[in-house]
Amino acid sequence: MKKILKSETVGDTPNDLYDRRDKAIEELAGLVDITVGRSDKDEFMVFIGQQILVQGGKKSEIKLVGDANRDGKLDLFWKDSGDRVLMKSGRLQGLLEIRDFVIPEKIAQVDSLTVNMVDTVNSIHRDGFGMNGKTNLNFFDIKTLSNNSLGEFDSNGDGINDMTAIFRVSGKTSLEKDRPIGIAGTLTFHKNDGMNTPVYISYSKDDTVGQVIQRINNSRAGINASLNHDSQLTLKATLSEENPKMNFVIQHLEDSGQFLVGLSGILSGTGVGGSFDYRRTGEINKFQASTEDISFTPYYNPSARVKISDEIQGNEQSIAASRGKALGGAPDYNSPNGHKDGSNALLIASALRDKPIMVEYDSNFNSFYAFSISKLGTESREAKQETETRNILMTEYENLRQSISGVSLDEEMASMVQFQQAYNASAKMINLQAEMLDVIVNRLVR
Repeated sequence: MKKILKSETVGDTPNDLYDRRDKAIEELAGLVDITVGRSDKDEFMVFIGQQILVQGGKKSEIKLVGDANRDGKLDLFWKDSGDRVLMKSGRLQGLLEIRDFVIPEKIAQVDSLTVNMVDTVNSIHRDGFGMNGKTNLNFFDIKTLSNNSLGEFDSNGDGINDMTAIFRVSGKTSLEKDRPIGIAGTLTFHKNDGMNTPVYISYSKDDTVGQVIQRINNSRAGINASLNHDSQLTLKATLSEENPKMNFVIQHLEDSGQFLVGLSGILSGTGVGGSFDYRRTGEINKFQASTEDISFTPYYNPSARVKISDEIQGNEQSIAASRGKALGGAPDYNSPNGHKDGSNALLIASALRDKPIMVEYDSNFNSFYAFSISKLGTESREAKQETETRNILMTEYENLRQSISGVSLDEEMASMVQFQQAYNASAKMINLQAEMLDVIVNRLVR
């Protein structure tokens, strides 16, 4: 730009510099949405949004700044003002949207599939027996947010635990899905939306367990409900609507009646006093369930940290394929059911195929996986169609631009013929004048 200004100042027309500038502008327009204008005939200006990038011989610099709250992701800011560079389109904006929205969404779906699979397999596996007689073992190991046995976590990094991070809790009582509950009350959940929006779900004595479960799932309150392999009511957290670091955290559980208390055996008390809230510590004591029936929230991006447990890796005889049996009036299985029993392995397989255990708001793993793949395929098809449409429009615009500012070969050929004929005519005229002068000078002298 400075070279162009210098050339124009002395009256030159630097066409080669104009061409180089236009090519640079065209490349920049592919990266980010820009507008080009002039404050006067001598001052060329380039804008990104409402901010001036180039004005005559001056330029505004852009810098990259990392965001500590977003794992150090870099964003574009104007160096002088410190404001974020606002873009609406262009290749750069497309890459940022893929980085900030598309990829995190797909990772979250894989994380949810992983977390639910690990919890489902582990909860069934713990109830079974291996060929060596061992029981109460996890098949998978996964890192959790909590650093103690109470599920507590330091969310702001000040060294003090300030929340209770629970992913799943199961009740103590086995329930029948179609049996009327015979009680009335109101459940209160909080959405995982950054604002703790309350969701109220009423139930009456004529409702069945299945109807209340369906009502909970339809509310999309950040909680899904189902009956597990022992027919116990199970509540699990879903992905956060606002903050990925709050994924798989149960926000709030409260019951004005006895559905979560006396009937299912999840909460120890009713009302506000008996409610569970993640923003307090020691909240695990609000549950009737034992630690085996509670799963802590996994650490961030759990799909990258899951592994087969050391106990299983070291000894395949510990794989709990047998369901076991209860001896001596024990309330739970306390003895293996023989080496030929594989009912626990079949139970795991059934849970991973089609048992309605709820993965996010889908009824089972197959539904969740099918929905995720279908959505990915639809998005891919729409992106291809949009790209083809845009390419057609760009071709039309480019042809229009070339018709206005480009060179027409037909016109140039016609002009060249015209100039050639004019040159030939001029040459003949000059030859004729030379011959006339020769005649006048040489022959008349004689």
